[in-house]
Order: sequence, then structure tokens, then C-alpha cells
Amino acid sequence: MNKRMEDIKNKYIKREATNSEKELLFRHLDDNPQELSTFVKEEIDETFSAFPNEDAPENRVAQMMGSIRKKSFSYNFYKIAAILAIPLIGMVVYQYLHFTSKIESLENKAFSEVYIAPVQRGTTFEYTVNPGVKGLINLPDGSKVWLNSNSTLKCPQQFGNDKRELELSGEGYFQVESNPQWPMHIKTSAGYQVKVTGTEFNLSSYSNDKVLKLTMVSGTVTLISDRDKSELEVNKLQAIIVPVNSEIKSKDIVKANIHLNTGWKNGLLIFDNTPMDEVIKKMERWFGVKIIAEGQSVLNNRFTGEFDSESLIQVLEFMKITSNIKFSVKEKTYTLSEK
Repeated sequence: MNKRMEDIKNKYIKREATNSEKELLFRHLDDNPQELSTFVKEEIDETFSAFPNEDAPENRVAQMMGSIRKKSFSYNFYKIAAILAIPLIGMVVYQYLHFTSKIESLENKAFSEVYIAPVQRGTTFEYTVNPGVKGLINLPDGSKVWLNSNSTLKCPQQFGNDKRELELSGEGYFQVESNPQWPMHIKTSAGYQVKVTGTEFNLSSYSNDKVLKLTMVSGTVTLISDRDKSELEVNKLQAIIVPVNSEIKSKDIVKANIHLNTGWKNGLLIFDNTPMDEVIKKMERWFGVKIIAEGQSVLNNRFTGEFDSESLIQVLEFMKITSNIKFSVKEKTYTLSEK
């Protein structure tokens, strides 16, 4: 940091900097992220020891941002909390978010929920949710389905007498009215069906995904393979991830991470050591934009973070601050590259 920036930084700490000086400092740190990390490394121990419990860094973050959960990005969360707890860096990050939020277009705003009206196609009703939106469907039997961004649910105008048939492409959170004599069958694009008699679960099966993900909140469902008609029961608080058109194996059942896999229903965008190719797909669906990774080295990264109502720019700014990835925007296409 040159002498002028040092002087402005010191003025800021003393609350003597003008608005134009603050903006100049912000832009300087934005262009020189290595100075930010150096500053944090020098100050982090002192910062933690300076805060009493009731004013811990993570509490300061929650008050200022109102949305970042106790998760880590490529750094440990507490390092990020320390960054935000330091007055100078806290203001810089705040200005990132405040400044970019003013110029953000509507397509990159927070996830919103709407009730979905069906489109009739012959004897079928089709419910579609566009990118950047989640939708709520009230089915004729009293069941409810929340559809995640960029998802489609198809159902007949009237359920049959022996079963309730649906077809999902995308992700849905299901609350199914119980009726053992009238099961619900959900066909997916991954080559599996889910047989339900009454339960609550999350099902993800996007056509461009390589796996199907099933997360049980309550009750029991039966997962059926279209390939060999094999069946597997998945119970409350269990989850399973199976490759498209593959064999169903009981050893693939694991303990469910309900918060991670259903947080989207409550407007939370969550990553947990997620491979970058999955991060990109999820953000494209969530915000309705095109994101390109420049080089395999970008895709070798993983990302962890939790966001509540942040815009795409805000998410990418945090990724930029906390990793070796930067981004650029041109004609509504976002490109990720290494610094």
C-alpha cells in the first residue's frame, strides 16, 4: 500500500476520511486483494482477543450483513469474520455489497417465491418455474410441491384411481398427503421413480445433472430403477445420491443433511465444499445467468458458503475475496478465472 493509501486508511480508522477518500480506498483494495489478505494475517489474532463474547466477530457480521451463516468460504469462517470485524475491512466489504447492490439488475436479485399456474398441454398440466424463482404448487389431492429454480412438474388433469402420477425435471420439495391405498409415483429424468404414500422429502433430478439426489425429512419412500425395476426403501432423515440410470445400492444411503439439501426452499443458497462445476450450475439456475469457467484450474476449486438474499454480484465478490478466483462481466455473461 502506497503512502497516500496508508494516509487514507489511517484517516478512515480515525473516522476522518471523506466519502471520496473512502471510495478511493475501496477501489484500491478491490484492485489489490493481496493487501487485504496481508492486513488480515497481521491483525487476526489481535482482532479475536479484542472482542468480548457478546461482540464476537461473527455477531458483528450477522448484524452488519444480516445473512451470512457460520460457514467458511475458502478460508475458515472465523477468518472472514475477523476481516469483517476490523473496521477498515468491514467497511470495504460493506461498500462492495452496498455499491454493487445499487447497480444490480432485477435478474440477479434475491430468490423469490410465487404460486404457479399450470399450462394445459393436452390432458396434462405443466408447472414451470423460471431461473431465479421458486414456486409453490397445490395439487388436487391436497399435497404441496415447492419447485426450485428452472424446474418443471407435469401431472394429469385428474389423478387415476389407483395411483397419483407426476413427472419431475429439476428439483422439488414434496409434502404428500398420506394415503397408503393411493400411492404417488414421481417419474424423474434420471431413470428412476419415487413411490410415495405420504411423507415429506426433497428430490433433485435436473436433466443436465449426472445424479439423482433424494433427501428424506419424514416418512418412507421407495426408489425404483427404470432400468432393472429394482427397489430400495429410503427412510426418515436418510439421503441417497445415485448416478443417472444406474444400479440402486443400499450402501449409498447416508445420514441426511436436511439444512444443506432443503435450504433452497427457504431462500438459502448453500455450498458445502462443493465442486466448482456444481457451484456454477447452481448459480446459473438460481440467478438465471450464464457463467463460464476460464480454464480447468478454476474447476479444480471447491466452494463453501451460505447466502440469504444476496445477489449474484455479492456472492461472486465474496468468492473473489476469499479465494484465488476473480470474475468479469460482459453482456450478461459472467466469466470466472484465476487471479
